[in-house]
Amino acid sequence: MKRRWLVGPLTGLLVLSVAELGVRLMGLTDFPLYSADDRIGYIPAPNQSGAFLNKNKWYFNEKSMGIERPFSSSMRTDVLLIGDSIVLGGNAMDQPAKLGAVLSKIAEKTYWPISAGSWALLNEVRYLQQHPEVLQRIDEFEFVVNSADFDQASSWACEVTHPRERPKLMVPYLLEKYLLKREPCGVTPQALQVNHADWRVELAKIMKSPAAIGKPVTFWLYPTQAESHDALMRENKLERRAVEILNAMHGAPVQILSLARHPNWSSVQYMDAIHPTADGTRVMAEIMTSADKMSMRIP
Repeated sequence: MKRRWLVGPLTGLLVLSVAELGVRLMGLTDFPLYSADDRIGYIPAPNQSGAFLNKNKWYFNEKSMGIERPFSSSMRTDVLLIGDSIVLGGNAMDQPAKLGAVLSKIAEKTYWPISAGSWALLNEVRYLQQHPEVLQRIDEFEFVVNSADFDQASSWACEVTHPRERPKLMVPYLLEKYLLKREPCGVTPQALQVNHADWRVELAKIMKSPAAIGKPVTFWLYPTQAESHDALMRENKLERRAVEILNAMHGAPVQILSLARHPNWSSVQYMDAIHPTADGTRVMAEIMTSADKMSMRIP
């Protein structure tokens, strides 16, 4: 009789063990980890690499940049490519298909991408404030921003979306991440809450610093899928930020370009409401490196 009662728990344990082994062999557990604090919010942990699903390679160097090589001045123009998940690319995209890698391949420049999913412009500026040595060695800055980026900095809140350590049991974690998808999935601890600030003030400070002053800056205004099809929505939600950016830059050498205004943007494919596919990222990179800038220029 006692043995019968053991059958259910033992069967469940066996199924969980097989499932755990299966997801590990499939490479579902090979994803990047994050560091978090109350200053920057969160950032991919430095010095890590892997291959999600055993095929989608990813790298973060010692500066948390999404690139395999250590940060150093190159023989070409060095560009700091700054953004959120559009620049990051995510687990679904192989490293050579991500925006920084594609730009470095087709342009005569070296792109150093720094990004994290759901970062706001303030998170990006905080990275620049924390790494003056990066500012010193960079030749140009390129920000990729969307209409949701002009708010307060994002604080760390969730082990599912931004894990700080590898879960001991992967099956429950993967079920939570890909099937349940609870929103919100966590609450920010008080010790990790990023203080409110004005992105205009913070951006102006960093761009007037000795390490950054005089260096060319480009803001690429990236549209959501809805904004790419609706010019009025795009103008009201995204392109109106151009004046604020210009004011914050205080006469610095800056150009603001709206990607959706380029004639070829209509061929960019989205995988969801905001993120481009690998083919869409390639077209985006071609637009960013094309000679035709006048069609995108604002104002």
